Amino acid sequence: MEKKIFLSKRGVVVFLLLILLGTVLRVELIRMYPQRIIRSDAEQYLRLAENLSRGYGYSLGAHFPFTPDVYRSPGYPLFLATVLRLGGGPRAVLGFQIFLDLLSITFLAGTVARRWGEGAALWGTGFALLMPYTASISGLFLSEALAMPLANLLFGLGISFTFRGKWLLAGLIAGVLGLTRGVFLPVIPVVAAAAFWVGLRERTGFFGAAGRAGAVFMIGFVILLPYGLWNHFSNGRFSVVPLAGFGRALYGGIRQMNLDHPPLSERAWRIHNALWTGRGSYPANDELLKADEEMRRVAVSAIRKAPFRYLAGVVRQEIHIWFGQRFLFPFSNPHWPGWVFRWPSVFLLALGAGGVRVSRLSAPEVLVALSPVIVSALCLPWLYVNMRYTSLHLEVFGIAGGILADKLFGRK
Repeated sequence: MEKKIFLSKRGVVVFLLLILLGTVLRVELIRMYPQRIIRSDAEQYLRLAENLSRGYGYSLGAHFPFTPDVYRSPGYPLFLATVLRLGGGPRAVLGFQIFLDLLSITFLAGTVARRWGEGAALWGTGFALLMPYTASISGLFLSEALAMPLANLLFGLGISFTFRGKWLLAGLIAGVLGLTRGVFLPVIPVVAAAAFWVGLRERTGFFGAAGRAGAVFMIGFVILLPYGLWNHFSNGRFSVVPLAGFGRALYGGIRQMNLDHPPLSERAWRIHNALWTGRGSYPANDELLKADEEMRRVAVSAIRKAPFRYLAGVVRQEIHIWFGQRFLFPFSNPHWPGWVFRWPSVFLLALGAGGVRVSRLSAPEVLVALSPVIVSALCLPWLYVNMRYTSLHLEVFGIAGGILADKLFGRK
């Protein structure tokens, strides 16, 4: 059998040039726009990783007794701690994050080239690598830096050829994605549903399809199980997502919607804000859990009082997280016209949606390939939202956009 070549010699040269440009762009963004660490999410991730790497446990504490954390999903801190234990420092972490990003895009380019041709792969690689919205993410000490290549890999698995173990690998990636950001937990049942659908189409019978879906679900659950057991033994409650944080996210959502709500106690507000007052000043777990529960009760009370206003707010936030003003670089707000920030990302989203439309992917393939996008669209608008939560999906839209661009501008 003749071996299929994904890229021509010219295509390989263009692809390597794009990789080089993408690498330079990511390094320059790190140099030009250094991330703010103190009193930020990044500080907490780094503190968790440092304590893990030093054998102090999964804790935000700066000193003994290193109280077990209840606020952050462990996937990204475990990744950071692994790099630190291997002798790497912050620069090594950022370098490895860039490597993972480029590796995932290379995998996508190969799968796209095999299915839609060299032109689509090169267009998509260019969009994914050179868009500053996504190029900045791998240079941040944030969980999106790990979630983005994982989402890319799921897209690649969704569109790739069938191979033995594909569904187990998809379940594994979905589990790690859920361990990295709790909001992605529903990705596991979405991928399992796609496995069941494909099983029925391949006429393996109901029980054969159910067995495949069950295997996907179980491998995802196995990835999450150690964290659930750790929560049980360390914090007294089995949970595969952090014990605190949902109330804060729900309360933050109604505040962004300007929804009338009962007053939040000064104590709860003070305890919540103490998470970002600097190292060594984090609140006790029981206080944090009580504050988070109060935020949840206040939010639920406001939602029950004005459910239709809340639903209207959810719709507005859905529009905002995809089409709002998305800054080009992290932690900067240059005084340029809003369209400079908004329209390039809107263009990329539209191009990607068009690429999915013309790609003629089957429904199960779309479910797997876009499962993180689907979950973000369904779950995020109800909560506190930030544009970076959806920016991690733009590399997928860039790759998909290459399919449409090749049809419009490629050689006939």
